[in-house]
Amino acid sequence: MNRPLRNVLTIGIAWTLSFEAFADLRIAEFQAKNLASLDDEQLASSDWVEIRNEGGSEVDLQGYYLTDDPENLDKWVFPSLKVGAGDEITVFASGKDQHTRQTLFQQSNPIKPTHTNFKLSSAGDYLALVQPDGVTIEHAYAPVYPRQLGDVSYGISDTGEMGYFKTPTPGKSNGAIESLGPYVSEVMNVTGRPVVGETKTTVITAKVMPNESEIANVTLFYRFMFKNEVSLAMKDDGASPDETAGDGIYSASFSMTTLFGSAVKPGEMLRWRVEAEDDQGAVFSDPWVHDPDDSDIYYGTVAMDPSIDTKLPVLHRFFEQPNRAETGSGTRGALFYEGEFGAEFYDNVFVRIRGGTATSWPKKAYKIELNEDHEFQFDAELPRVTEFDQNTTYTDKSYCRAILTTELHQDSGTHSPITFPMRVQQNGEFYSVSLYVEQPDKDFLRRGNLDPE
Repeated sequence: MNRPLRNVLTIGIAWTLSFEAFADLRIAEFQAKNLASLDDEQLASSDWVEIRNEGGSEVDLQGYYLTDDPENLDKWVFPSLKVGAGDEITVFASGKDQHTRQTLFQQSNPIKPTHTNFKLSSAGDYLALVQPDGVTIEHAYAPVYPRQLGDVSYGISDTGEMGYFKTPTPGKSNGAIESLGPYVSEVMNVTGRPVVGETKTTVITAKVMPNESEIANVTLFYRFMFKNEVSLAMKDDGASPDETAGDGIYSASFSMTTLFGSAVKPGEMLRWRVEAEDDQGAVFSDPWVHDPDDSDIYYGTVAMDPSIDTKLPVLHRFFEQPNRAETGSGTRGALFYEGEFGAEFYDNVFVRIRGGTATSWPKKAYKIELNEDHEFQFDAELPRVTEFDQNTTYTDKSYCRAILTTELHQDSGTHSPITFPMRVQQNGEFYSVSLYVEQPDKDFLRRGNLDPE
């Protein structure tokens, strides 16, 4: 099929872009990994696409198409949505394929309750706005847009430059683009969980690719428990611990022993992160910290503790100042959860006390809130959750009452939060046997096929 191209963006090496003069309509901004930037009308963080009208008169998008497939240009058709001259509207690329009738407020709101029948790929993909003839491309990112990051958008600045926006602006004019530095991914502890007295070194690897400019250096930062960070240069030169030179996998290793013995005790944590800098001074970090109050800052693991012998799942909690978790204002720390389906580390998690009478008990109840880009997995067969309650068993030495109540409700056909016991460790020591209690929030409602609104 012959496909006229009115405005195609071509991505080349290091994601440089060339393009013709813009058409009246263009995809000004989009987000392919929306964690918490914008909620749709169902309170879900869906991908989104912003269309801007650069022309001098209002345009009705009815009959235009959006697509992520160059072989299927009429993949999703717009309903009647009017875009004033110089204005923007935003639709959600959620895969829901629906358009809710607009309220009076929504008619004037640039964020529309309209959803495409496809989602955007954060790995990079094709994206195009197609004219009503289903053939002529009004504006496209082709052959693919670059990788996308959590809560970072991509598009065209007000001055016509192409790039990333660390502060997304759906439904509004765009600011200046920002450099992100080399792209870091697949940060891995290839050694596995350390065994005190046996594990001599820990090897960390990371895949690093140039973005806008060439890679200047890659650095590993690691720390034991809450001690100061230590930095190490990571290399891709084929010298141990790196395996193959020039393959884009950078490696570094650090000792698990000190002059005084092991760097960690059984049950204690070690954490790490990776930074890559390009030759223009732009720095990218992994984990990507899009919000210091809603992002993991480190990856991590916990040294094996042979003294733990239990059939219960184990929740390891780590706080620099544990007493702050006993307050309503709470604190941030780290979790390591060992369950039936494996083990996983969660960093920069918010924990606070909860309850009324329970606040005076020796063993208390807690609210635990995870980061939007790294939710908690307690069951591989169920969706992850953003928060849960850690309830005390101080007044129930049978450890059964809450669980039996939950099971009674569930067996009766009513919805009830999932509840189960778990062993809790704190800073490497036994703390309590507590109850995991599912938070009755939008995640709970969706699991029960209930309306989250």
